[in-house]
Amino acid sequence: MSLPIVLYLLLRWVWRQLLWSLFLRSVARMDLRLVAAHPDRLGGLGFLETCVRGYFPFGFAIGAIVAGRVANQMLHQHESVMTYKHTPLVVIAVVLPICLAPLGAFVGQLVRTRLRGTFEYGNLALFLGHQFEKKWLHADKESAASILTASDFSATIDLYSVVANVREVRAFPISLQSVLRLTAATLVPAIPVMLLAVPFDVLLERLLKLLL
Repeated sequence: MSLPIVLYLLLRWVWRQLLWSLFLRSVARMDLRLVAAHPDRLGGLGFLETCVRGYFPFGFAIGAIVAGRVANQMLHQHESVMTYKHTPLVVIAVVLPICLAPLGAFVGQLVRTRLRGTFEYGNLALFLGHQFEKKWLHADKESAASILTASDFSATIDLYSVVANVREVRAFPISLQSVLRLTAATLVPAIPVMLLAVPFDVLLERLLKLLL
């Protein structure tokens, strides 16, 4: 009876994922007012990264299905765990693209935002740099005496930090930390399978060594 339920839940998730993909594609085609200097390094789209948390149950479920299949083969067919050493890689190679591919709709917007910001903010930084050098590098002694109280230096540093944000805009709205969390959620069901491959006495002996 469990197989029809699993198929129903999977098909329902596929339908929701399709709707989500079409929605993101429609939004990405709009004239979004992205800010290249936004501190999230995504032009203001950093909130999209929170949607990865919604995929943790899906990744865990897929990992549990595969882990259960491997455990059955090991228990009833007495197959070695090394036979399935590449299975986790295959699962990750399937889960990550399915979950993260819809967010690829914003790659074009982010790339254009970074290019536009690089030229515009770079030109502003260049102009400020010329004015800064003209004022302070060729200043006389009387003007240089006020260097400790001048606000030009802090303003220059602030602008250059903004320009640094522009140059660090990511092309994909997902960080490595989120990818690793999704990977961990997918591979958690494989831990009992790995423990199943270790004899109980060996496992007990290693646990005692860690405790003692």
